[in-house]
Amino acid sequence: NAAMDRLAKKYNIGIISNIDDKMLGISRRHLRTDLDLVVTAQQVRSYMPEAAHFTETARRIGGKKGWLHIGSNYEHDVAPLLKMKVPVIWVNRHGEKLEGRKAPSATVKTFRDAAKKLGAS
Repeated sequence: NAAMDRLAKKYNIGIISNIDDKMLGISRRHLRTDLDLVVTAQQVRSYMPEAAHFTETARRIGGKKGWLHIGSNYEHDVAPLLKMKVPVIWVNRHGEKLEGRKAPSATVKTFRDAAKKLGAS
């Protein structure tokens, strides 16, 4: 919550999730921060790593430029966005090795570290 609050002071923020709207609504009760964008699996009728979440996000915000994604799952969050040429910060909590996979724009250990990297500390 604290990192999201700090990010929201500088940036528009959103959630892109492999969940339905009702379940996300339940999860959102635990967030203090208002979201500018929400894209769910139910809305796009698809699950990541398929690109539907990200193409819908780009459609809603007006293109692939001007946004950055922070995600923790390489296959679901990082790889599809690298293919779209959208910057992505990988929250690599468990210290996974890239092992031949394309490097993200940045790698951090925690969401808080991502906020710091973006100047929202």
